[in-house]
Amino acid sequence: MPRGQKPMKGAGPLPKTPKGVTPQWLRRALNPKTPTTKNNETMRTSSFEYEGKEILVPTIRKVDGKLKKLTPKQALDMAIAKQDYVITSSPKAATSMSRRLSDKVTRKRKK
Repeated sequence: MPRGQKPMKGAGPLPKTPKGVTPQWLRRALNPKTPTTKNNETMRTSSFEYEGKEILVPTIRKVDGKLKKLTPKQALDMAIAKQDYVITSSPKAATSMSRRLSDKVTRKRKK
């Protein structure tokens, strides 16, 4: 877990990127005024091992003003290029964080 980042619990703090900021893709997903895909999705994530760490990356991104589903390779490459992935301690922790983020996005968008 990045230095200074606390474990995410329920309504706890949002995860940070290696740059120390909440990723833009997560801020967008939490905003109920932003679009969804045809299947009413706003965020999906996947995790990968990268440089000895497990990282969580978005597989749905806003590209040219529209949400686009990315292939796993596209998602990983873009997250690395943008440095907007979230570091987790393990694949299990990445899955857990993904579920908590999804729940948080759902709650925020229902308001």
